[in-house]
Amino acid sequence: MHTAFNRLVVESNQKVFCFFKSKFDALRSEYFKTVFIFIFCLSTSVLLPSIFFPDLAAAKDPAPLSIAISSEPASLNPHKKRVVSDQMLATQMFDELITSDNNWKIIPSLVEGWSNPDELTWIFKLRRNVRFHNGDLLTSRDVIFSIDRIRSKYKEYAGSFTTVDSYEIIDDYTFKIKTIKPDGLLLTKLTWIFIVPEKYIKTAGETEFEKNPIGSGPYKFVSGNTKKLQLKLNDNYWKTPAGIKDVIIQYVPQADQYQALLNGSVDIVSGISSDEFEKLKSNPEFHAVYVESSMFYYLGMDVKREKTPKVELDQNPFCNQKVRLAVAKAIDLDEINKAVFNSLAVPASQIANNLVFGFNPEIKIEERNIEKAKSLMKEAGYESGFKVVLNTPLGSREKIAHMLARQLSNINIQVQVQPVETKLFWNSIFKEDHEFSFFLAGWGVDRSMDRTLGQLFASRTGETQGKINFTMYSNPRVDELINLANGEKNEDKQQKYFQEAVAVIMSDKPVIPLFSIPAFYGLSKRVEWNPPIDPVIQIKYIKFMENKNSLLDSLKGIFK
Repeated sequence: MHTAFNRLVVESNQKVFCFFKSKFDALRSEYFKTVFIFIFCLSTSVLLPSIFFPDLAAAKDPAPLSIAISSEPASLNPHKKRVVSDQMLATQMFDELITSDNNWKIIPSLVEGWSNPDELTWIFKLRRNVRFHNGDLLTSRDVIFSIDRIRSKYKEYAGSFTTVDSYEIIDDYTFKIKTIKPDGLLLTKLTWIFIVPEKYIKTAGETEFEKNPIGSGPYKFVSGNTKKLQLKLNDNYWKTPAGIKDVIIQYVPQADQYQALLNGSVDIVSGISSDEFEKLKSNPEFHAVYVESSMFYYLGMDVKREKTPKVELDQNPFCNQKVRLAVAKAIDLDEINKAVFNSLAVPASQIANNLVFGFNPEIKIEERNIEKAKSLMKEAGYESGFKVVLNTPLGSREKIAHMLARQLSNINIQVQVQPVETKLFWNSIFKEDHEFSFFLAGWGVDRSMDRTLGQLFASRTGETQGKINFTMYSNPRVDELINLANGEKNEDKQQKYFQEAVAVIMSDKPVIPLFSIPAFYGLSKRVEWNPPIDPVIQIKYIKFMENKNSLLDSLKGIFK
């Protein structure tokens, strides 16, 4: 019976097909012709794309690119904090006067050219027809306003202008800077100087600007705050527009980033561990990318205060150079590197690598020597050791901190590791008289030693120099060498000044360089990106993977 029924169904289907195929012209009723055409068009318009071109039928704008950052930025104000997380937000919405390429070579940005008619004068030409996101033209007035704003309010960036005597508008697209003394590093200092709109800020006010920032960069602010920020492509960008339309940047604690990538909450993570990186390498649903970065980890000590907050002694032992050297000689970098970075980090002799102008190749990494370290502790009067708290931001540095604590117990230094929420850590340590005696921190180097020396190691003699000198280190010779380098236009002489300053600092040991750390990135399968050495992610270089199942491919598949 089933066979007979199946035969009947087949025969019925064949008859229906033949009817539509050969009898259509025989239909005499215009009414039925109209109904047939309507049904046929409706069915083919709905069904054919989904049957033959599923990718075409589902085609729509892709979901926003979602990027996780492991440190919450302090502000949407591009001049407020000079740290990676804040610069990461700023570089999407704002443009620099001058920038550098992936090899750290200085190249034009908003400034398209410059001249140096005498040793104290610089003339800069701005690009024409660059507009802020609200449509206002970017002119020399905005540049001068931005420089004034930085120098008067934001000391972390104001260090770029320590040699500047005056600056003035020549015309809408030309401005002049005069320096107190020759400054061969002025162009380098003008990188990361973001230009903000004078008219908008003066009209709306600073508070409104921080809530709804307007720049001239590749992406526009849509909504959000430092925890989660939504951006939209600037279609009128003066450079070639980026390839991704919508972006979300969100703060995700380092410990949660790997899982956030796996569950599809984000497309890019940069805070994963080496173990998580290895797992991603074997997962075909993701891309695992590793690059050597310009980020360094270092151990810092309070070398100034006689009584330091987190050491259980009346006298600060870190004021003694022999104690600092003993700490360096007690550390086993290879053990930490293997355990934390799968031996992919590069042990550091100084807070720079050989790509940095001013790197000193004569300085060697301190070799581990426990007996020598014990001898130094005895000579310094601390043979019995002491107790100290080691502070570090939450995240990847915690494991390093605990390993350092164990290693330093070999010379009777009893270390209590005290991790601090990342934003709180940086807000605390930036205070003039912060509470950290012993800390594990990070620093991203530039193409030149100028900023590293001027910010981390110059004496805190003014409001700009030594602003990030968390160790409170001070050496008149280092200050002199920094000033000599800043005033020298001959690069060979300039480099020698930097190298000597580095040698003095590494002998004094206010910090102990640990590693140039590798950057481990996890990417969703739809993302195509080759991260540079710079840890600041620039979205304009990121793409979505091209859809291989194009309409042409589908047609080929049907008619081959």
